Amino acid sequence: MRVKQTPNIWAIGDCADIPDPSGNPYPPLAQHAIREGRTLAENITSAIRNRPLNPFVYQTKGSLAALGHYRGVGRVYGIRVKGFLAWWIWRSYYLMRMPRWERRIRIMLDWTIALFVKNDIVQLDLDRIGQEHVEQAAKEIPHAHVDRRFGITDDAGPVRVPGNEVGSR
Repeated sequence: MRVKQTPNIWAIGDCADIPDPSGNPYPPLAQHAIREGRTLAENITSAIRNRPLNPFVYQTKGSLAALGHYRGVGRVYGIRVKGFLAWWIWRSYYLMRMPRWERRIRIMLDWTIALFVKNDIVQLDLDRIGQEHVEQAAKEIPHAHVDRRFGITDDAGPVRVPGNEVGSR
């Protein structure tokens, strides 16, 4: 994990190219970065004390991805998982990475409630908010008009106007 050309610089995670025993780099995944951090801390301590450094060697436990709507996919210890089970394993793993039981319990309660209650979504009534400002700004731009979905637009598309954060130019 020590940069070869500059021995006082160390790297872990996404910015590191750490070879595994076969010479291929470890993938930039959280499970590797967490374990790299532990080895790096030990190696910095060893370097300060002029002791030999330990190589980073880690065998992946698997890979998971949450797909939303209580579904996921992955492979854990070589076993393929999908659907609700994969989603639940993914959430459980990250829950156990939280630092204190107090926080874990709070997150578990939030997740349990979310299973039974729909998300609270707020929608702004953009027809009333700042409509006069938008119309005035549109008058000052050649070939512009007010579009209910995109705010102020011209022939090329949405136009960004101070105070009108809708648009991309």
